[in-house]
Amino acid sequence: MNISKRLLTLASLVDNNSKVFDIGCDHGLLSIYLSQTHQVVATDISKSSIIKTKENIEKYNASNIEVVLTDGLDKLNISKQDTIIIAGMGTSTILKILKNNINKLPNTLIIQSNKNIEELRKEICNLGFYMDKEIIYVDKYLYVMIRFKKGKVNYSDIDYILGISNDKRYLNRLLKIYTKIYNDIPNEFIERKEKCKQIINKIKALI
Repeated sequence: MNISKRLLTLASLVDNNSKVFDIGCDHGLLSIYLSQTHQVVATDISKSSIIKTKENIEKYNASNIEVVLTDGLDKLNISKQDTIIIAGMGTSTILKILKNNINKLPNTLIIQSNKNIEELRKEICNLGFYMDKEIIYVDKYLYVMIRFKKGKVNYSDIDYILGISNDKRYLNRLLKIYTKIYNDIPNEFIERKEKCKQIINKIKALI
């Protein structure tokens, strides 16, 4: 089957022998790919996405996939040993799904959001997870893919900004962003400029 390198990268974060819940499965291609080696539950709130997923399951003669029309984690029976994947949604939507179902969350989350990554890292860690692995994938856009595991690690505010990948492409992007922020802060706001300068120096030390 033809599957994008972005989805292949997401799939590489899934642990062996883990049942996978693909939340917001869209066309179902990630679910179908993973079903070759995992038991998978593909879910979406969109009826058209569910229809497309079922069509692709038939097209690729896939098995080990359960398809569920649902909102977030509703109707799902998730155990602690399972894995949840949520990719391609905004951070606010992802956090809403997780916070509304805190008691249903498994020990492993694989998350890819297109914006507000600092907030995403911080809020998921505040739910009792730590950043286990992070991969930066770049094609036309830059994608941050994070695997969170249940547990506690103490992070600084800068850690939530930088993440744990140490990917030079990502760090250079952050450097440009925070250099612009620094230059735009009026000189009278000394504390804000100093905090921003600390972030810039930390990024430079890693590049």
